[in-house]
Amino acid sequence: MASAVPSPQSASSEGQTTGSRLVMDALVHHGVERVFCVPGESFLAVLDSLHDGTS
Repeated sequence: MASAVPSPQSASSEGQTTGSRLVMDALVHHGVERVFCVPGESFLAVLDSLHDGTS
């Protein structure tokens, strides 16, 4: 079964892709324009990736 998520194009400073970056890449791949959430401590890395992915 093929994955719907493309292979990640960016990596962390250690050369490994983070889970939060994979979430961001999947959202971009699927054309998501808005994300709603209740921010919390365990979700901050994803929020950082969303912020870093915007221009």
